[in-house]
Amino acid sequence: DPSIITGVFTLAGGNSVGGIATLTSITNFGTIDSTGGFFDDFSADGPYNVVVENTGQIITSRIGQFLSPTSSQVDVSITNSGTMIGGQMGLNGSGESFLQNSGQFEMSFMNIGATGGATIFNSGTFVVSENGDRRTIDGSATSSEIEVANTGTIIANITLGSGEDI
Repeated sequence: DPSIITGVFTLAGGNSVGGIATLTSITNFGTIDSTGGFFDDFSADGPYNVVVENTGQIITSRIGQFLSPTSSQVDVSITNSGTMIGGQMGLNGSGESFLQNSGQFEMSFMNIGATGGATIFNSGTFVVSENGDRRTIDGSATSSEIEVANTGTIIANITLGSGEDI
């Protein structure tokens, strides 16, 4: 099936021009299946914005990095109307983070550390658990505003930071 990609996206070197964040965009309409993580930016040599749009399936290891939580991220935008299943999701960086889910979203851990704040809109199924145990959407590392709006189902513990939260 030509719509299946097996592997991990790695961002390493050459991603920043003149200190201005460049855009890394991944759009998936098919199936991405990885025995490890999904997007690894631990080798990034400068700031970047990341956009992930998924209407298909992205399935990774429950112990790997789905979106690595590094300080190289500036703005992070994730839109999911399909299925996203994985390990650790990091919504971090020096800008704003946005996650909109109307599909199935399952991670084993979620860290929110964006210094510009974070917004999560959920109208689907949003689960953060490991081996059946409810885990935390951890926003305690940020003093910025975190907004969580839910018209679907969220199964997780939510810890917000010291900023103004909605």
